[in-house]
Amino acid sequence: MDWMYAGLSSEIDRENFLTGRKVDKNFEQYNEDFKKTPPRIESLSQPASSHRFADAPCKKTLLDLDTVRKEDPLVSIKVQEEQVRRDILENPMKMKCLRKIVMKALRRKMKKMYKGRLTPEERLECARFFHLVDQMACSRSTGMAGSSKTVGNLALENSCNKPEMRKDIRGYEKDERSVSKLSDATRNSSKEFVHSSGGVSDVSKSHRDFQKESRHSTSSSRKRSWASCEKEKRLNEMVQNASWRKEQRNKQLTAFAAHEKDEIQREKSSKGVKNPDSSIGVYAPDAESYIVFKEIFDPIIECYHHFGPNSRQPAFDLGLDRLDQLCTLDPEGKYIQSTRIRCARTLAGYPFNPLLTEAGYLEIENKVKDALNALAEDDLRGTYYPLKGMTTEVQKSLIKDHFLFKEGDRFLQAANACRFWPLGRGIFHNKDKTFLIWVNEEDHLRIISMQTGGNVRAVLDRLIRGLDKLGTLLTFARDDRLGWLSFCPTNLGTTIRASVHIKLPLMSARADFKEICSKMNLQVRGIHGEHSESEGGIHDISNSRRMGITEFEAVKEMYDGVSELIKMEKEMEKNF
Repeated sequence: MDWMYAGLSSEIDRENFLTGRKVDKNFEQYNEDFKKTPPRIESLSQPASSHRFADAPCKKTLLDLDTVRKEDPLVSIKVQEEQVRRDILENPMKMKCLRKIVMKALRRKMKKMYKGRLTPEERLECARFFHLVDQMACSRSTGMAGSSKTVGNLALENSCNKPEMRKDIRGYEKDERSVSKLSDATRNSSKEFVHSSGGVSDVSKSHRDFQKESRHSTSSSRKRSWASCEKEKRLNEMVQNASWRKEQRNKQLTAFAAHEKDEIQREKSSKGVKNPDSSIGVYAPDAESYIVFKEIFDPIIECYHHFGPNSRQPAFDLGLDRLDQLCTLDPEGKYIQSTRIRCARTLAGYPFNPLLTEAGYLEIENKVKDALNALAEDDLRGTYYPLKGMTTEVQKSLIKDHFLFKEGDRFLQAANACRFWPLGRGIFHNKDKTFLIWVNEEDHLRIISMQTGGNVRAVLDRLIRGLDKLGTLLTFARDDRLGWLSFCPTNLGTTIRASVHIKLPLMSARADFKEICSKMNLQVRGIHGEHSESEGGIHDISNSRRMGITEFEAVKEMYDGVSELIKMEKEMEKNF
């Protein structure tokens, strides 16, 4: 019980641990010397030299424990420790308080160990706590905490040792015999009633015999009933006591496993619980969750995407043969600052962020790097930059230019999607920074094609070529009904988000601006992504539908909607 050397609420360091062991050794050595040395008995009436043990070979000064305690503070500490330990083990209430303290500290350490933040010294300390808890559980199951004498057991032993209790037990056995005789007499009387030829006289006789025997057995029956109740009560107490000990032992053994299970369940998809303002409130920890927990996800998908349980996502189609339908949205460059089309991909066979380990993050990163090195086209070839080791200045510069992602917001953090940050995260971009790939941000891959201006056709063409090459090198997770799978249910299906950074000062000033965009299946955000605000009158406008349509149709919805908004802005400028 190493906690006694440093106190219940403090940490046990190496120095205190060694000090405690030194106390143990000194105390044991003093006890051994005291047992081996014969006591010197010097009489007051005789001089020391005349005593028969005067010349015996022994120490000059006897090892008196009281003297040693005063001279050596370590021994005094050991004696106090033994007394404290004895008081705790013999007092059930103190033992209960000690268990609460240790269990609370152990739960905290178990939670910390589960999150992978324990040092080797802390792991050793956790092992000591486990040993201490196991000792206390054993002491409770064997009755050591209260000197193995519970109130129920003491009452049972005392009552069974009383002479009157023994008489009651003997009387109970004697009454059992009388009951058997009584039942035999009843059966005989029934036989006489059925088989007798005299009829009423035989029945009356048997009835009188029955009443007579019943009167004689009234007192013994009362005694028997009391004894049976007492005996049953004592037996029930013994059974309950044994079952209670077994139950408490099982609770001790499973308490930490149940606690960790609850923690895992809370951490898997707790976005909506910790952030009630979230639009969805749930994430999928792996691809299988959409099938295993379809009772949860299907209603959410139907509500957000209007995609019913019997609907099916169309086949993959980016419209390579229909790019002619997409022209430059803003030839003058007056409204649109930049155009971006991105899609999300998750690698098949790997869980999503909440369940990824350090090895999993690194394995995904290495696979993606090998695939990116195979990109040979001039406008696709580039360099991969891992976040780990990147300077803060470079990160801030890339984030400001909307090229790099930052550490997850409170919604992703609540869903445990920022584990081991920035391990396994990185960004790939070509020379012109028009083709980018985010690795292990929200999804395993975010593939982005972007450039200044409103040339949607050029942006989509670059994305098609990049996806086609990566699809031959990597296997992505796709469901026959839901389409491409992602961490957030809002990105299922096509996972396409086609957006523009656009400045519409008159339209955005209208109170029904977002309502107008919603009717055209458009979503309005801040320029720094979801849950951010607009800056300088610039908004991020994108398609809101991702399921039930093809990839090209998702881009076309954004194209048509933004084109209509620009027309409305121009009309308002004329009337302004």
